[in-house]
Amino acid sequence: MTDTQTKDITIQGITIAVGQPFHEGYQLTVADAHVLNQTYAENIRNNVAGMVRHAKIAAAAEAGFFITTKDKDGNDVQVGDPEQAPLDSMDLDDLRAKIAAYEEDYEFAVGNRGPRAPVDPIAREALNIAKDRIKAAYKAKYPDKKLPAAADITATATRLLESGNATAIDIKAEATRRVESARASAVDLGDIDL
Repeated sequence: MTDTQTKDITIQGITIAVGQPFHEGYQLTVADAHVLNQTYAENIRNNVAGMVRHAKIAAAAEAGFFITTKDKDGNDVQVGDPEQAPLDSMDLDDLRAKIAAYEEDYEFAVGNRGPRAPVDPIAREALNIAKDRIKAAYKAKYPDKKLPAAADITATATRLLESGNATAIDIKAEATRRVESARASAVDLGDIDL
């Protein structure tokens, strides 16, 4: 590889430098264009999956594919499978128009991803505990409201853990206990004849 730019990647805990052959002005080959178009299509699909899911749920609810029942706490809960609703119950033209509008504004961006989940198992577990506690507190305070977006919950959990307050200390201690417990109870596959 003649290009001297590299990027460190981690493979199973080992950091490796890999080349970065693509740069602004690079002349694409047919294969390069294919890979970029595939990535573009996958990004669009991944980014609008929630929009499609919500449209399917709305269509299923409107078509009567859900029943309302009570959960153990007496709250109304809708039960049903939106995948069972026929596609003709959806406004596909409207959905396609919304996706086309999203795609029209979409462009690849450098560093537009949210914060990555921590690699350290204790930090990752602490983040999960914090997110669970935030969701529970939100549901308790606003039982009739939808939870905030996952990215907002993650950002709030991250701020909580970085605050160093008593709750953060408690969460980190619980995360350490859980991870250490899981490690202690792990099966040593070296003793098992597979």
